[in-house]
Amino acid sequence: MSKASFYSELGRRVKKRRTELKLTQDALASELGLQRTSIANLETGLQRISAEAVVILASALRVSPAELLPSVSRHDAEPVPSTYTKAPTHPRTHLLRPLRPP
Repeated sequence: MSKASFYSELGRRVKKRRTELKLTQDALASELGLQRTSIANLETGLQRISAEAVVILASALRVSPAELLPSVSRHDAEPVPSTYTKAPTHPRTHLLRPLRPP
């Protein structure tokens, strides 16, 4: 699944749930402290949101975050570029660090 498809499906699920609750885009935006256009962009797949935002949005829509997120199989997932590796477990390192040539 491409990023565009992922966010389009997420937006479709948000819109479906919002309409089930008979909420307008304005009402949902107001509850979240956002502009209506942010909700419109989210529902059309144009707005990318963080995992934290999905949790907050799910709470406002009275569903679990899993109900909003499209399922992605390992086959569909985009691979991590081979120039990155897992970071050491030291707390002051970045989560991903570029590989350095020997």
